[in-house]
Amino acid sequence: MPLLPISTVRTSTPLTNQRLLFQLNSDQLALQRQYDQLSSGRRLLRLGDDPAAASRAISLQRGINRGEQLARNANSAQAFYNSADDALGRIDESLIEARGASVQGAQNVLSEDEREALAITVRQTINSVFAGANAMARDHQLLGGILEPKNAFDYEGTDIVFHGSDAVG
Repeated sequence: MPLLPISTVRTSTPLTNQRLLFQLNSDQLALQRQYDQLSSGRRLLRLGDDPAAASRAISLQRGINRGEQLARNANSAQAFYNSADDALGRIDESLIEARGASVQGAQNVLSEDEREALAITVRQTINSVFAGANAMARDHQLLGGILEPKNAFDYEGTDIVFHGSDAVG
């Protein structure tokens, strides 16, 4: 902690004392700043300590935040695609089951009870396909298009009608 060179020939005692007190105060502030850096583990406590380093730190923090947001977006998209894949898997299984029931019904001579059992199976698979087609993930239609507040598929009498959006988003 260097002292300012003081010429004793041309300065008065009050000026010398004032300069020494200023130097002492300045050294105490520098020492306190060093203690603060040691105790916090941070080199920069305020932006004014080193503006260039603070600017780099801020830009690095923004990059980290952007990377974290991209990771959250990717996880959200992956969850959406997994939900859509599950819904399509349920639809695929239902269609295979319906095809098996229809092939069984077409290849054999069946009694009335057997035909009714196959008809129930086909109705259940239609309901399963209907439920899978209207599946949602996080308030979004999986298979009905974008920005649709209601079900994409509805029953109108005995028919199933698509009311979704044709847009790809």
